[in-house]
Amino acid sequence: NRSNLNGADLAWADLQGANLVGADLRYTNLQQANLEKANLTGANLTGTNLTGTNLTGANFCRADLTEANLSGLDLVGANFSQANFTLANLDWIDLSDANLYKADVSQAVLRSSNLENAFLKRTNLRRANLKGANLSGTTFRDVESGPISFSEFHYQGAAVGNCIDFSYANLRGANLSRAHLKNANLSHATLTQASLIEANLSGANFTQASLANGDLRQVILRNGILSSMILTETIMPDGSIHP
Repeated sequence: NRSNLNGADLAWADLQGANLVGADLRYTNLQQANLEKANLTGANLTGTNLTGTNLTGANFCRADLTEANLSGLDLVGANFSQANFTLANLDWIDLSDANLYKADVSQAVLRSSNLENAFLKRTNLRRANLKGANLSGTTFRDVESGPISFSEFHYQGAAVGNCIDFSYANLRGANLSRAHLKNANLSHATLTQASLIEANLSGANFTQASLANGDLRQVILRNGILSSMILTETIMPDGSIHP
């Protein structure tokens, strides 16, 4: 039977290795609890407070974390495949090497989060806030994300083999102003109406990318691959408007 812990106060509880598959944990207080290696596959954690919780090795595949508070947590390498993070608080969270395949992160707040080397294929990032996030080496293939705030996020990617992959991503209306995207792969990406003001795009690949109606003022494009780009009515780096 599925556990029903709706609204329970489980602060500081020791649930290490617990089988919580499909459990009802809506609006539960799990602050400072120990959920190391717990199985939360398909669990409903809507509105749950998980701040300070030990989630090392926990499995959140298909879990519902709508409006949950996970701010500041260490979730390195966690499995969030097909999880729902809609409207969740993920500020300062460490999701490096995490699996977010097909996860719904729409309208979530991930300010200053660490997503280094995370796997976000087919992830929904619509209206998410990733301001100041570290996205070095993150895979963003086939991501749905516009409009979204990526302003001032950090990505250094000195080596091509470690470049961020936005190929085929839908970044319509995205805010990428002052972002560091050196050597990024933006081939075939949709950046219609996106803002890239003062972004560093040195060495980036824009093959067949659409930047129609976008804003490229003061963008750094040194050594970029710019073949077959769509630039209809785009504001160019010098402030002129492309025909």
